[in-house]
Amino acid sequence: MLYPLASQIHQYLNQHKPCAPGESPAPYTFAMRETLWETLSSDPVWKQAFDNSMTSRNKSFSVPWHSKYPVRERLPPPSPINPEQPLKPFTIVDIGGSQGVDLQRFATAFPDVPCELILQNLRETVNGILPGLDPRIRPMVCDFFTPQLVKGADIYYLKSILHDWNNEAARKILSNTAQVMGSHSRLLINEMVLAETGETLARVDMDMLMWLLCDGMERTRRQWEELLGRVEPPLQIVAVWPGEGADPQCVIETCLVGSEAHK
Repeated sequence: MLYPLASQIHQYLNQHKPCAPGESPAPYTFAMRETLWETLSSDPVWKQAFDNSMTSRNKSFSVPWHSKYPVRERLPPPSPINPEQPLKPFTIVDIGGSQGVDLQRFATAFPDVPCELILQNLRETVNGILPGLDPRIRPMVCDFFTPQLVKGADIYYLKSILHDWNNEAARKILSNTAQVMGSHSRLLINEMVLAETGETLARVDMDMLMWLLCDGMERTRRQWEELLGRVEPPLQIVAVWPGEGADPQCVIETCLVGSEAHK
């Protein structure tokens, strides 16, 4: 995949001077005459291979988000009738959640929590979901560039989505979610938070790869704050929960500006 890009990078730079993501097409688009997403959508075999690859990578290298994030502290208050159970089911919406690895891990770790786990993705990905998911997981066809279908969930979750997109596209994705969030809702972003200086070569390489393939980027905390502030309605960071060991990704906990979730 990278060879066509590398073979035309000199020509690309002659026509498109180095600039910020969003100001020129991705080098992949320049070389292939279509975006990476258009390539995948036009080839079902490659799209299925891509989905399977993301699932395998997630299972092999990713630390479960709930081991970084204090889920128990975020559950609804206990029921006055049965203190052993929460007042209402806990709702998590995994936006662009591929084949459900993260929700399945959550369901396995919290078998006792009454919850509704909604797995959203494009139709072709949903149709390729393998059997065996926890019965609490409900697949739902949804495009994150369209209005969010689930209103007032406890947690909306985006993992390794926003680094695929420039700031304007990422703002659109986030706005579609922010517009249906309640004052109690939290949006969790599971991605890298780059250092402003002195970053490792591996993480810088990933930043470059996102730009080469899809005009995306990894972001520093300052860049995350600027992006979240431009969302309509705006979001703010509650806390950043770092990864463990070699895990390069953090859980960025966000909420609507001024909401009770920030208290």
